[in-house]
Amino acid sequence: MSDQNFVQSIYLREPCDKLVMKMYGNAHVLEQALICSAGSKIKIDGLFGRFFASHWFNETNIDRVFFCFRFRGDIAISIIAQDMVTGREWIVTQYACQADDEREIALPIDLQECAQASLYAQFSCNLPSSVHDPRWTSDAPPLRSCSLALVAIVSEAPEGVLHPVEALARRIAAADRSAVIDIHIIDLTVDQSCAEAVAQISSICDLPPIRVDPFAPGQGVLQRALAVVACGRATHILILSGEASIEPSFFDRVRYILCHAREDIRLSATYLDRHSLRIPVMVGPGFARSPIDANACQRPDSDGWGAIALPREDICRHGLPFPLHDDAREYRQRLMDGGRKMLVWPDVAVSGRPRLQTSPPWAAFYEARDALFLRVWQRRSRTATALELSGKLLTHLIHYDYLRANLMLKGMAAYRAGAPALLAWSGKDHAELVAGAAPRYRCEGQRFPPLRTRRLSPRASGRCAWKMIRALMSDLFLPGLKPLIRRGFVRAENLTPYFEPRPKLILIRHAATRRLEERQYDWKRCWSLVAGFVCLMVRLALRRRTEFHLNSMASFDFWNVHSDAQRQPNP
Repeated sequence: MSDQNFVQSIYLREPCDKLVMKMYGNAHVLEQALICSAGSKIKIDGLFGRFFASHWFNETNIDRVFFCFRFRGDIAISIIAQDMVTGREWIVTQYACQADDEREIALPIDLQECAQASLYAQFSCNLPSSVHDPRWTSDAPPLRSCSLALVAIVSEAPEGVLHPVEALARRIAAADRSAVIDIHIIDLTVDQSCAEAVAQISSICDLPPIRVDPFAPGQGVLQRALAVVACGRATHILILSGEASIEPSFFDRVRYILCHAREDIRLSATYLDRHSLRIPVMVGPGFARSPIDANACQRPDSDGWGAIALPREDICRHGLPFPLHDDAREYRQRLMDGGRKMLVWPDVAVSGRPRLQTSPPWAAFYEARDALFLRVWQRRSRTATALELSGKLLTHLIHYDYLRANLMLKGMAAYRAGAPALLAWSGKDHAELVAGAAPRYRCEGQRFPPLRTRRLSPRASGRCAWKMIRALMSDLFLPGLKPLIRRGFVRAENLTPYFEPRPKLILIRHAATRRLEERQYDWKRCWSLVAGFVCLMVRLALRRRTEFHLNSMASFDFWNVHSDAQRQPNP
């Protein structure tokens, strides 16, 4: 134990309600303090309360940290390490202290003995006590100076809640003024409302200049985001989903990691389900659970791009992504193939709705088309791609989602047109696609009985797949064997890959729009889609690979010309 007589920098500091996950006895959180009675116990083991030594020690110049706090009363504190792979726990250090007046403590921890673990603190109170401002700190000097150019991609602005741009601006204003020096907003909203929101918030908050850039649908979102900040003063580009919720110290924490990293890393955030902050929805096994595999999310196809920080030099060295709609995975693969290190950092996290609950029907077109182009780039086998597409089609068909299934077939046909057609895809093509992909909605005044859907455990995935195949076979060959229930509604978040009962007409209630989407069983259309899928798969199996076209699109000469055209001012 040592008092605070050293030069320290604070990099992990959050409100106490974000840090604490477990409290035993009569204990509660009051603003930035933990209040507990005699015999109470508090664990600061939340995702934002832990210190992930497995990342900080191995990737940065930090080899010693201090757990600091202010207290009054009689407490005993233990710093506990938990192995990231096995889940085994052990006590790193313990300290008991008593004080009638407020006192500040800093417990030093050598990270070498817990280099593959995460650390958390546990307080035990012998008398009524209070703990204020718990935080992890370090006295390591930064290795480089870093600044961020923020690119926020805003795709929707729900009515009746804080506009995403305004919520983001409040977080930027609370961060260090030198952390974010440039702000670019990619406006994907239907009503182009970001410019108005920026004008309103600029008069309230002290912010760097903000540029609002309307989205050109013919380009990929990440491609556009990197293109608009290719020339600027910042050392790193931070790309952030505008709808994602972030913690108060998010920008300072990202900058701190980049400044202390031993090498210039690419930092990717964990994407959490906002309804359950212990569940990542866009990466592999849960970081917030134990045991934890620290390397589980480093696969090229891992989608952890809710927020990502890249050095500006990556654009000059590797060019821009392919002009795909969802171009993040391809660019991640290219960076990793080029030897660039990509890290998903556990406690750098954003939260939002799972993608399956938010993607519009027209996204099925891009998902199918892009998956086939990425298959060539990632050198995946045709069998694996066929199984992936077959699984998606099967899910659409048993949900009576013939609209998405049809758009998926159109995406496969677009891939057959090759790379030239991909480059020729324009905003007009995108507008026509969206106009023809409107689902059918029911009047809210009508009442329908709810469907009680069954949830299968993760261990039942094989049984679920068999049930899905059996359901499709029943729809194709036994159309008359439908339940007597003619209609019913199910909430979108409860729509599992296989659900029962399956009446002829179901209504999907979407939480975002609060509308009822109508889906009705159609025997002829189901057969037509299955036949069309089989024909396309046969044609794709006989088609030659397109490495030449893709490699030419990734060349420096191609991107020098293409990026110059993209940087022209919008009319």
